[in-house]
Amino acid sequence: MEELLNQILDGQKQITQRLDKMDARLDRIESDMASERQQIEISQIVHALKHNSEEVNAQLHSLGHNLNVLTGEITSVKETTSLLDSKFDVLNNRLFQQEAELNRYIRAVK
Repeated sequence: MEELLNQILDGQKQITQRLDKMDARLDRIESDMASERQQIEISQIVHALKHNSEEVNAQLHSLGHNLNVLTGEITSVKETTSLLDSKFDVLNNRLFQQEAELNRYIRAVK
């Protein structure tokens, strides 16, 4: 009878040891699942950051294009201003010549 009781106790110890091993495995599985959820969250965050970066790059490209357009317009305005300055110089010279002729004419008439 003692031998049977010892066999039952040994069997119970083995079952307890197996249950302990199963608990350890379950703990690792839970840990792995938590880690996997964290990886999914990190992956989602990285995806959102990548998308945001692409939007910022698109906006930066748009700003660069707008700057090029404005630079072209400024260059055009500078060229137009230069052309107008040249025309004003011509008109000022004509006006000066006309004043000089009027002064000569007035002196001749006196």
